[in-house]
Amino acid sequence: MRRLRSNTSDEARAVFLIVCTLIITATYQTALQPPGGVHQPEEDANAGSVVMKQTFFILLWVSNTVGFCYAILYTFCLMPIGSMFACWFFWIGGSLCISYALAMAVISPHPLVFISMTFAFFLLFALYLLSKIFFDNWRKHLTVGLVPQLSWRGKAVRLLLECRLVKRNDVNGDGLTFLDILRRNQERREEAGGSQGPGEEEDLDLEQVVVNTGCKEAASVPRSKAQYEIYKSPLTFWTFCSTFMRRLRSNTSDEARAVFLIVCTLIITATYQTALQPPGGVHQPEEDVNAGSAVMKHTFFILLWVSNTVGFCCAILYTFCLLPLASDCGSCAPIELVSEGLIPPTYFTFTVLLTEEERGF
Repeated sequence: MRRLRSNTSDEARAVFLIVCTLIITATYQTALQPPGGVHQPEEDANAGSVVMKQTFFILLWVSNTVGFCYAILYTFCLMPIGSMFACWFFWIGGSLCISYALAMAVISPHPLVFISMTFAFFLLFALYLLSKIFFDNWRKHLTVGLVPQLSWRGKAVRLLLECRLVKRNDVNGDGLTFLDILRRNQERREEAGGSQGPGEEEDLDLEQVVVNTGCKEAASVPRSKAQYEIYKSPLTFWTFCSTFMRRLRSNTSDEARAVFLIVCTLIITATYQTALQPPGGVHQPEEDVNAGSAVMKHTFFILLWVSNTVGFCCAILYTFCLLPLASDCGSCAPIELVSEGLIPPTYFTFTVLLTEEERGF
């Protein structure tokens, strides 16, 4: 959590907080108003339970709960330490989690089972966060144990190399990295004066600090291709996509990127809400047609499905393209958030929503 806060700039943190808040709103709204509606009190079925089939409700519940938990978790991690907002969000997030679990239990076919499973999900995410903090502190303790006493020079070098703006493995004109230069200077000292007692131990400690911060030798650094090699190699679809994404990131300023991320997130929310509540509503269970399917004509539903899905997918794609690289935001910052926690559950839930509302399902 400390690394995530320190390695993320204030502008990026504000943008990601907005993204997480909107995803919390969308997933929470799904629990309050499930696709297809609920059974009415005058029906024979359980009043208030969802109309959709139980299999698809389980899939929707899993994907929606995972996205909700990840958004809550990362919002809490991105909050400034010791601020009043962090204390407020602790109580607000806790009440939202309880309300979400109760809402899912009310609309589920088996309330006791689903409320227990939802709270179990919350407990697993809390254990995941605590275990991550424990292992990070344990790894840091091992690193301190390996280097018990550092000189002022070693502390200064470690502080400098841990900065996210420092390029640790850049190669100079002689084809050497910082680690190569350090080891070459040590070899020259040994050849000139032999063992130097405490000075040699200090150099070894400094080398260990440099290696622990991720510095590599020039032989281990991947060599960048020359221009003729790039033109010589065949242009694949993946190469074209990666080049487009890198160019889009590098040619966009931080201010413009923040604005575009907010716009894309709002588009995701709007298209997601359209899939959740289609225009014209859905058929009720007491009608002769399939309950939960869209009321609109089949042709208009196909047109709506195509346009809405294209907008949703493009917004998801541009959100992923505009996110800063992992090297720019730290090792555990927002790329991991998007690739593992938020985008896949949101996209899967969107697919389940449209499938449930399709005519003839």
